[in-house]
Amino acid sequence: MPARGRSRLSAGESRRPVLKHNFLPLYLGIFFIASCAIFQPKPSTDDPLVNFYATTPRPNVKAALKLVEKARDNLKENEIHRAKNQLNTALTIDPQNAFAYYFLAFIAHQEQKYETSNGLLDKAKQGFRNFPFWKAKAYELSGQNWGLLGHPKRKIWHLKEAEKYYKL
Repeated sequence: MPARGRSRLSAGESRRPVLKHNFLPLYLGIFFIASCAIFQPKPSTDDPLVNFYATTPRPNVKAALKLVEKARDNLKENEIHRAKNQLNTALTIDPQNAFAYYFLAFIAHQEQKYETSNGLLDKAKQGFRNFPFWKAKAYELSGQNWGLLGHPKRKIWHLKEAEKYYKL
């Protein structure tokens, strides 16, 4: 006689437990979480600069980034002289700060000093190796500079480089 609560297995049957749970909601939940990364908002030049770092930056880098953000705010208020001073101070604190070079290049572009802007952008592009969005922005601005300097082929090349790093 079979043990209590157990039934006899006929030939060909196995003792697999019957799954009472439907795993579809679990799979859908995992898919949803994984796809959320795809639909994150695009970065912007107005985003906090520290957000572009994968790890927490060193204290001197953080201090320089705060100055760059203040300079960016001053640029919006058309306080160019104050912004330049803050960006140069940021470079004193962190000489490798690509963001400071980018915004100094932006100011030079606004002042129609396109060659100076491109020189600063070359330094910014070197520092943006881990920041594809910003590297693309640097190539884009450099392309604009080359176009305004009367070099359409260089303009096109730089704009194509921008597209390689990030679809703007």
